[in-house]
Amino acid sequence: MKNIFSIIPFMAGICFPVFLSGNLAAQNNPKTLAAAILADSRLDTIKARTLRLLTGFTAGTSYGEVWIRDFNTFINGSLLVLPPAQVKDVTATGDRNFLFSVINDKTILQRMEASMEYLLKERWSEKYGLIIGATTIDWGIINGFIPEAVTELKPMTDRVIAHNGFFEWYDVQTGSPKGSGDFRGEAGVLLDAITLLKKWAIIQH
Repeated sequence: MKNIFSIIPFMAGICFPVFLSGNLAAQNNPKTLAAAILADSRLDTIKARTLRLLTGFTAGTSYGEVWIRDFNTFINGSLLVLPPAQVKDVTATGDRNFLFSVINDKTILQRMEASMEYLLKERWSEKYGLIIGATTIDWGIINGFIPEAVTELKPMTDRVIAHNGFFEWYDVQTGSPKGSGDFRGEAGVLLDAITLLKKWAIIQH
């Protein structure tokens, strides 16, 4: 059995976000792109909205359950608005004791191992080195792809502002939002992306 502590970073990596905003001309000039990012007030608006939402641990306000995929997308935001002891994040706090808490005859660590074993057995593609099934195109890795991903964030932030909420999905025919409007999965993805963008922009600028 693989060491769970070597698996935890992998779990976080499954759902790390890829998003940015800007235009093609700015991509060729990092300083111009950085200036555009820092001047984009939409990013500040979205960040403020995500932080108001990321005070709970379910995927959305209408959900009764916590999904591993969505939890990984908003854990960083939760750490910004809640005490570390309440968030229970190993990377942030270094506290691993809670992993040995027993829930219904199994420790949290055992349940994490079981969830990862399921993914590796039932949802892992050896050919592509990726998880298959129940994935969407807007989940990936931002590092190293800032110029290439620069156009991806704009429609996402635009739709959040236009519909005044974070929705689970959008109708492919009409573009109308569907779901609770308080989807923490989307909120967390956008917050992580905006945070990384601004860090990059500050360094470049």
